[in-house]
Amino acid sequence: MKKCIAVIIFLAMGIIAYSNIYNNELVFDDVEIISHNEVIKDISNIRKILTTNYWHEQANAGLYRPLVYLSFALDYALWQDNHVGYHFFNILFHLLTCALIFVILKFFIKDNTAVLLSTIIFAVHPVHSEAVTGIVGRAEVFSAFFFCMGWILFLKSFCSPKKQLIFYAGSLLAYFLSLASKENSIVLPLVLFISGLYLNKQKVLEKKWMIRVFLYAMVFVVYFVIRVSVLGTIGPAGTEQFFYGKNLSVVFFSMIRAFAWYFKLLFVPTNLVCSYRHWELSHTLFDVRVIVSLIPVIGFVVCSLLFFKSRKTYRFFLLFILVTLLPVSNIIKFGDLMAERFLYLPSIGFCGFFVILFNGLLKNIKILNHRKKYIFFWLIVINLFLIALTVRNAQWRDGIIFWKTTIKDMPGSYSAYYNLGSVYYEKGAKNKAFYCMKKSLEINPYVYQTKKMCGILLYETGKNKKAVPYLKNLIAERPDDQDLYENLALSYLAQADYQNALSACREGLDKSAKKNNIFYTAVRIYLNLNKPDEALKIALNAVDYDSKDAKAYTKTGICYMKLGKVDEAVHFFQTAISLDKKNLEAIDNLAEIYFKQQNYKRAVQLWEKAIKLYPSRDYFWYYIGLALEKQNNAQAALTAYKKVQLTLAYKDRADRKIKSINNKINNR
Repeated sequence: MKKCIAVIIFLAMGIIAYSNIYNNELVFDDVEIISHNEVIKDISNIRKILTTNYWHEQANAGLYRPLVYLSFALDYALWQDNHVGYHFFNILFHLLTCALIFVILKFFIKDNTAVLLSTIIFAVHPVHSEAVTGIVGRAEVFSAFFFCMGWILFLKSFCSPKKQLIFYAGSLLAYFLSLASKENSIVLPLVLFISGLYLNKQKVLEKKWMIRVFLYAMVFVVYFVIRVSVLGTIGPAGTEQFFYGKNLSVVFFSMIRAFAWYFKLLFVPTNLVCSYRHWELSHTLFDVRVIVSLIPVIGFVVCSLLFFKSRKTYRFFLLFILVTLLPVSNIIKFGDLMAERFLYLPSIGFCGFFVILFNGLLKNIKILNHRKKYIFFWLIVINLFLIALTVRNAQWRDGIIFWKTTIKDMPGSYSAYYNLGSVYYEKGAKNKAFYCMKKSLEINPYVYQTKKMCGILLYETGKNKKAVPYLKNLIAERPDDQDLYENLALSYLAQADYQNALSACREGLDKSAKKNNIFYTAVRIYLNLNKPDEALKIALNAVDYDSKDAKAYTKTGICYMKLGKVDEAVHFFQTAISLDKKNLEAIDNLAEIYFKQQNYKRAVQLWEKAIKLYPSRDYFWYYIGLALEKQNNAQAALTAYKKVQLTLAYKDRADRKIKSINNKINNR
């Protein structure tokens, strides 16, 4: 009964801590890995899901996390764009991980109250906000969950002779699943070895147990072979490595500071920030920040390594922190200097150490010797953590808050301004996006992607005369980028300069590495010139160029529509939809054709499909209403018109239709 109460307490604390995240939007890496990822949007294609790079289009990112990918695909199948479900999944596995930690700590801490307090601190520690609140932080949570599962099963096999092999086999499987969630779980065999030393030094040094620990290395080899066969590389390559091109001394001195800051964040979780990518690096031992950081780092390492001599519980937890930080130490260069989410697994050691340390101190304070006062003290500590975490979660409310917070913490971060501009751009606030891009270039004027976005935004904010010379200069720098030619042509088109617009398209088709968007732009220009025959030639060239490009088929169908060749238009729209089931333009145009052919039933089916795929496009209900009226189904049409609420121009039309239908009904 007491155990059930303890479980209810730490689960309740965890639920309270993250109760304010359900309405959070996708932010930071969530956008690219989930929103912009077509792979996870088809759960039936399991093979592709399990054999795709974590960053899908960025092959040199060098990350392989198939189990997390599969969970995102499941999320999308269940919730589509409703992010509440995604957050629920993160919180659920965070709470399950807490439950496993509760079980693990009972092997090392005999005081049940201390075990409970340690678990609660893990459940509400503010440094976990990035891992649990950010949806892609799930990699940390999944990895820790299976890591702890493998750890528990090993401990049970170690302590239960009758079921050794069953528990051991389960532990090996859990280790593989942990690796398939995130690479940092590689250190589980080392954690199991030191756990064995703590529980029974002689037993873990026996030959059969040494072989069993060694077999975890075999599991890693299997994972490693699969990983390399999928990625074609061991890990992040080139500029995807944070320390790419940097000397080992720079890595070492900078990571000394990072480790000192990690220890500080665990013990004093203040000054938490969303991104550490623009920390100033250290190039010499005589950097004051390195010297100051060396003191706690050396003290921590020495104290933790003394475990091998004393096998004290608190030193075991210190050693656990050190071991689980090794994968993010940049011994092998990877994608980041540091991140708070990297502390999710190491914080297990901190929670155990912290409670043991303070238990010892509190016993010497007479005023806290009374049990009630002792528990009251811990409740204050934990609630302070809880309050800090609840406030911190708000930084992930949406992309604008997230990047504004990052800029406040790191005003010299050009990438933060770029990302804030990108969020504004996606939300349609293009003038604010342009301002952010300019601020980013003021800090670092050499980032091509930012310069490119400025060029695009010059066009999209109506500054076409300024956009032309700006884009021409960028084309001289990157003559193979189709987006530059596309926006240059559109800038000319906005000024009704058709000749230069077509000239920009011709140059782009000649020089750019990819040409799809330039074909679309040329089609648009010819249609504006009322030359559908010329537009059709370009559209058919686009189909020849990329026979799997749904948009090329859509543009071809539009050209045939303009020429009055309905059968050909239907064929190309149907092909476009077969290639891309969410191709809204093709669905809408095909529905329009059926409507004009008085095939109202088929038109309604297509518009209903469109509204199901894109619920915010509620103006399709207006067209559905028109088709239902044509079928003399006034009541159904009335219901459809009433569903137009978001698109104001169509809402006015729908309201007029509602009034007209009601008048007809009343006059009967």
